[in-house]
Amino acid sequence: MRLHCKAGACPEQGERRVLVKYIADEGAYRSVVEQHYMDTRVLLNKLRLQHKQHPNGYPT
Repeated sequence: MRLHCKAGACPEQGERRVLVKYIADEGAYRSVVEQHYMDTRVLLNKLRLQHKQHPNGYPT
């Protein structure tokens, strides 16, 4: 498996990462730190819940 990373954001030994995207042209995966992934999921779920609570989909 090939993994791409940005400078300064490469995996460190023992670090847990989540594969988030496969880049077919490059034959490689992009990954993020597990905690960043989980934090983003929580934020998106909160936004979805707020959106559902408003009948027209927008806060008043």
